[in-house]
Formats: sequence, structure tokens, C-alpha cells
Amino acid sequence: MPRKSWNWFGTCSVASTLGIISMLASGCAHPGAKADFYVAPNGNDAWSGKLPAANALKTDGAFATLQRARDAVRELKGLGNHDGPIVVMVRGGTFFISEPLTLGPEDSGTPRCPIIYRAYPGERVVLSGGRPITGWRKNEGDIWVADVPRAKGNDGWDFRQLFVGGERRTRARTPNFDPNQPITGGWSFVQPFEEPVKGKGRFGETLVNIHTPGDTFEWYIDVPADGQYALWLYYGAKNEPFGRKTMAGRTQIQIDGGDPVVLQNLPDTAGWGTFKWAKTASVELTNGKRRLRWTNVQGGGLNLDTLLLTDAPEYAPGGTKIAAPPKGSHLILVQAETFTTAKAKEFRVNKPGPVYHKDRFTFRQGDIKPWPRSPEPEIHIFPAWGWVNAILSLAKVDHEKRIAYVTNRNCTQELRPGNRYFIENVYEALDTPGEWFLDRGEGKLYYRPKSLRFAVEGVVAPVLDRIIDIAGDEPGDRPSGVHDKTAAADSTSQAGTRYAEHIVIRGMTFRHTTYSLEMGSVYSPDDGAIWLRRARHCVIEDCTFEGVGGYAVRLQTHAHDNAILHNAVVEAGQGGILMIGYDSATQPRNNLVAGNLIHHCGRIWKHVAGIYVTTGGGNRIAHNAITDVPRYGISLKTFGRGQASHDNIVEYNRIVRTNMETNDTGAIETLGRDREDSGNVIRYNLILDAVGLKTSPTGEMMTPFYTWGIYLDDYSSGTTIYSNIVARNYRGGLHIHLGRNNVVMNNIFVDGRNQQAEYNGHDFMANNVFARNIVVYRTGTIHKTNRWHDKILAVCENNLYWQVDGDLRASNAAVTPLGSLAKWREAGYDTTSLVLDPLFVDAANNDYRLHPASPAYELGFEPIPVEKIGVAGYRRPAGLP
Repeated sequence: MPRKSWNWFGTCSVASTLGIISMLASGCAHPGAKADFYVAPNGNDAWSGKLPAANALKTDGAFATLQRARDAVRELKGLGNHDGPIVVMVRGGTFFISEPLTLGPEDSGTPRCPIIYRAYPGERVVLSGGRPITGWRKNEGDIWVADVPRAKGNDGWDFRQLFVGGERRTRARTPNFDPNQPITGGWSFVQPFEEPVKGKGRFGETLVNIHTPGDTFEWYIDVPADGQYALWLYYGAKNEPFGRKTMAGRTQIQIDGGDPVVLQNLPDTAGWGTFKWAKTASVELTNGKRRLRWTNVQGGGLNLDTLLLTDAPEYAPGGTKIAAPPKGSHLILVQAETFTTAKAKEFRVNKPGPVYHKDRFTFRQGDIKPWPRSPEPEIHIFPAWGWVNAILSLAKVDHEKRIAYVTNRNCTQELRPGNRYFIENVYEALDTPGEWFLDRGEGKLYYRPKSLRFAVEGVVAPVLDRIIDIAGDEPGDRPSGVHDKTAAADSTSQAGTRYAEHIVIRGMTFRHTTYSLEMGSVYSPDDGAIWLRRARHCVIEDCTFEGVGGYAVRLQTHAHDNAILHNAVVEAGQGGILMIGYDSATQPRNNLVAGNLIHHCGRIWKHVAGIYVTTGGGNRIAHNAITDVPRYGISLKTFGRGQASHDNIVEYNRIVRTNMETNDTGAIETLGRDREDSGNVIRYNLILDAVGLKTSPTGEMMTPFYTWGIYLDDYSSGTTIYSNIVARNYRGGLHIHLGRNNVVMNNIFVDGRNQQAEYNGHDFMANNVFARNIVVYRTGTIHKTNRWHDKILAVCENNLYWQVDGDLRASNAAVTPLGSLAKWREAGYDTTSLVLDPLFVDAANNDYRLHPASPAYELGFEPIPVEKIGVAGYRRPAGLP
């Protein structure tokens, strides 16, 4: 298998490559280099910034802020006599950042002279996007309170996270968070909407198959006043295929056994499920309870939903929302399915599917109560299929009917019975140590501490959505005629785009950023602690991101040839690294994301990934370790032509325990809705335990559920999947959904519970290759498809199969789309494959290396370099500043 060569900048232009070479030759990067400027918590922006600490007289020393250091760098660059890197060292301590550090084209370095912001060697620098909260005093019971005047009022500081001693605390919620079952415990569940009261009926429940001559139905009606009443029917019909276009004259009604009245004006409605109102007759009614009989006299079909009688001559119903008749007039509504007697041979009541809404749901009695001190509850819910979560604002509650009404931009999916949710920001639920509540009306923060040392440990609430913003600009972003003399000489390209470039952020710890309540899409939460836009050749390295509200790093809009290296991301509200592309011209490209440790993320938003590319091209994602995330480990999205993730390499990543809270997903997932060959390569990855979770309509937790190790979704095509180890993934190791021209070669697939490889699609799906793989399993099938045709797999050969505790060679079990392995071979597949134990070194302890005597080598299997997988195999790229 040929390997694509790569440098850390991706596929660079000749000019940028020459710049890299000159940087290497300069030897301008050294971790212990002396700084040009210093920043310290006890510094002073009026000082020179050239001393690492204040002098004895405290008349000079380090700066106090990164912004002042940035300005000093600009001044130094303006002198034009600096040869080599410009370094800003930040002394240890916590900096509460009042506004993001913005770095633009004027703050750029060059390949020979990069701009480096780094922590002082051996010291921990914390950049906090929050603000400390002090002044705590005892309130009632075990609750403490602090005044937060900046939070008062609708336009005040509305924070949704609180950190005590560096740990995120729980916003007061119901049901309570369950620390013993942090994923499956602590939930309420949407209840079914009430069925209509028997006898009243509803629109959508229809009498069907009432086409036989003599079919008869009766209803009792209460006539409020004597008079002449028009009879309207709400019906659907399509009789033309049966030789007629109308049911006029073929049915009749009778009142109390009187003379029949023939119904007219019943043309076809364009479909049996297309319902329209028609005025069909006029009938004399007298006050009192009357028996209404409908009879199909001559045969022919109609689906009958509703009958309506009114003595208002000009009244005409429309749709299913029935308006009141004019004052002094009367209306009688009869739902067809509420008949009292029926004589019909084949009829049935066709009931509509469940009624779902996006802006309301029914709750169980007691789950939502009147909360007079909580005007702004927020509902965290997994709507519809459980693929995403959404945060919804509770607008109002009908406690009698047990209906909760929700609002905001996130109301985009149906709220269905069994969807799990909890409600937070409820003062009345402030009942558990570690919970807090912000009363914006009073401007007060209430907290029930776990320890009475909480004030000493430090209480911080986020203010900023980002801490560092590295951003170039477009020509329209700056006033006409304005040019920055300090910007790097090569910082302009891409039709006038000025880049922020050759900037390094190294060794910092980032904490306490906000997350957005409303998202452009619940499928793509997109907050970030560091933003890179129109940025190139920038490096984020050796940083730690603890409890940030969104992703650690967000790249978008001409962010290319950057490196995100050897960082740690833990307890993030969303994911690790995010790339956002709007089209192929501006998407992030040729970036390197390597050596990062990303774990226990997705604490707020769930449809996230350790590394998420939506969209981007030519990026390399390598040697990362990603564990314990609610959805993807790594995801590459293509939404359509021009919005594609192509030519990315995903290699040497260790991905364990993914998809912990969602379903229909994979540890590594791609989307291919452009239906084009992607050129993406997925190789040398270790993927264990893609779990999956969904709730049933009655609220039972179903886990593990509906996940794969590698999932090529929605037409993903032209992808190479090579030398991966994929084990213990619930539905299977591999799923190709609708895709073609994919090559699956030299992989190890172990113990998919349902099947090992799955192919689902239609005629577009073709020309896939499954060759030289090792497949070891206990249960389920080897290959599965729901619509098999002989073009799905162009090649399926030289594989090694082994069923633990079974005899696959003698079995007649249906383990392939064509039945047994023998029948599969008769059809020309796996004719050169073997059924033998591959001889793993120690599979029980995740050691899937092969014994030298493994029969896989006879089939050409190439050893997988497991020692290079994950952060342990990461080596810092040469030539970094």
C-alpha cells in the first residue's frame, strides 16, 4: 500500500516551502530561548516588559497583559531590525482575561522570524475567560449566596457554567445528576400525547375500505335547533383507475330512518390520502338527539374522515381547524370513526401515526412543577432519534394537560415519546451539594457547596466565548487605503486576503469559556477557546484546555497549513478540534492535528467529535488519543458538491469508548453527499468500543446500540481503509452506506456483535473492495447487506476468517448475503480466503499483533505498526518554531 508523503505544513506552495526551509536553516526555534518580552500576573503595562520580574525598586518589569505584549511586538517589528523569532514569555499564574487576545496580519511573523507566545519554562500559565465571584455569605440552610450585580437584568451577565476549584459544578436541575450512572441515570422522559377521548375522535382517523354496496354506518347527533342544514364531507378518493371520477349519486344519508338524501359533488381528490371538504347535500333537522345513517348504495370508494352539518348558508370549512359559525348559527361536527354501529365487510379505521411536535411535549405528572423562583428554565433533551441533543428554553407549561412548550432556534427536531431530558436553571431544584443557581432578577448567585472551603478554592464563572482570536482579514474588513507597514511582507494572497501567520501559542492552559445556548445547527456546535480564521502557518502546541465551554480550537475560513500539536483537551463542553468549511475555496486545508489527548468531552453539547471536519481538505489527523466522547472520535463531513471533505489522512489514532450517548454513528465517520470519490485515507488506527445509546418510546435505555467502528455514511466513496484494528464495536466493525469505489484492505476486525462488515444501499453502491483482512468473531454474521446485488463488492478475496468457539467451515449458518460461506464461495467470493485462527499475541488485553506463525502472512497480510499508534507514537515534526 503506497503511503502519501507529508510535511507538517501539508501541501505547500513553492514559496511557502522555501520559507520553511529558510526557517529550518535559521535555527530560530529553541524551547529555552530568551524572551523579548515578559508578561506576569504582578506585572505593569507601563513597564518595559523586558524583565521577567520586577526590579528591586519596582520601577520596571514584566507587562501585565498579553495585549500590551502584542502591541510591544508590533512596535519591535516596526523598527525593522529584528532577525530571528520574537518571543513573549508568560510567567506562571492565572490571568483573568477581560477580552480576547486578537492577533491579526499586523501581528504576523515570517518563516525566519515567527512570533511566539509561550509559558515560562517550568511554570503553569492559566488563561481564564471567566471572572472570580467573591463575597460569599451564608443563606438559608446549606445554601450560600453572593451578589453578582453584573448579572442583573435581561441584558446582564448570563452565565451557564460555574467552576469551583477548577471543576465544573452542576447547574440546579431536575432530575438530579446521578454520579453513579452519569450517562444512563438522572433523566425524565417525554410521554405520549393523550389519545382522543373515546367518542370524540379526531382528524386523521379515517374510515377506509367502505367501497362495498350496502356498507352502512350510524352516528347519534345532538341537533341544537330546528332548521335546514348543509352536509359537508371531509374525504379522500381516487376512483379513476376503477372507471369513475366521482362518487356523486352513489351514497346517501338518512335521518331517523326517514327518506334517503343522495349525496352529490364528490369528485376524486387526487389521492386516497388527499382530503378535501365538499358540500354534498341539504337536510331538514329538528331539535334533539337524531340518528344519522350513511350508506354506500352503488359501490365505489371514498375514505371518510369527518361529517359537518351547519345551518349557516355561507359557511364553508377549510382544513382541520374548524372555525366557529356566524353568531346565531349552529354547527355539528361528526368524526367518522366515532360511529355507534357499522355494517361493512372490509372496513377499518385508519389511524394516523403518532403526533410529534418540535415546540412542545407531554411530561409525566410531577416531572415539571410550578417554579415561581425560576423564570428561565432550560431543557437539555435528546430529540427525535437520539442522534443529537438540544438545549431548549421552557416558554410555558400547561400543568393540567401536562404539556411543556419550548422555544428558541434549537427547536428543529420532533420531541417524541421516550426522548430523555433534564431541566436545569431551577432554583427549587437546588437540593444537592455542588449545585448552583443564578437569579438574574436579583443579581444573586446561590450555591450549595460540597466543601466549606469552596471560596478559598476559587469560584469562577465564564465571560468570554474565546480567549485567543487569530484572524486575518479580507479587503472589505479594513478602511480603503489603510495598509499596515508592520504586517509580514508575504501575508497577502488569495485575492487580497491578509493572513495572520507564523504565530505560535505554546504551553498555556485555557479555562472558563462560555458555550452558546442557540446554535445554527444542533448537528454542528461550534464554540471554541482559540479561533483561527484566515490564518496560516500558525502553531498551537503543548497547551491544555480544561473545562472550556466549546471546542479547544476552531479553524475556519482560509485556515490552512496550521499545526495543532500535543495538546490536552479534557472536560470540554463540546469537542476537541473543529474545522468549519463553507465551500471548497475557503475551507480549512492542509492542517496537521497530531499528538493530542482528547478525553471526556461533550459535557454540554453532544453531536460533537474529538476531531470534527465540517468541511476541510488535505488535512492530516495523526497520533491522537481520543476517549470517552458522546459521539464521533473523528468525523469528516461532505454535505454536497463544493462542500466536501476530500484528501484527508486519518492515521495512527487511538480511539476508545466513543458514541457513549448517541446512536447511528461510528468511531471514525465520514459523510459523502457529493457522491464523488473523496480520496480520504483511514489507516493505522486502533478503534475499540464504539458503544451507542438510544431510549425506547417508553423510556428504557438501550445501550450498546447501533454503532460501528468505521462508518462510511451517505455515499462516502473513494475512501481507502487500510491497516486499522477495529474491535468490539456493537453493530459491526465496518459500515459502507450507499458508497462505491472504497478499498478495505489489511485491516483487523474483531467481535462486532451483529456483523463484522455491513453494506447498505441501492444501485449506486458498487465496486467496493474487501481484501486481505482478518475477521474474528463470536456472534452474528461476517458480511451483511439489506439490498444485495453483485456489484456491491468488486473484490472480496484473500481474507482470513475465524469464528471463536465455532466451526465456520462446516457451518450452514447464513453469515453472508448469499447464506453460508460455502454458498458465498460458490458465487465467486472469498475463493482464495482462509478459515484459520490468526494467532493474535494477546487479544484479551487488546494486543492484536500477530504471532510469527500466523496464517495471515500467507495471504499477504502486512504487519500493523501498533507502536506508532496514539500519542505514544507521536514525534514532534522537525522544523517547528
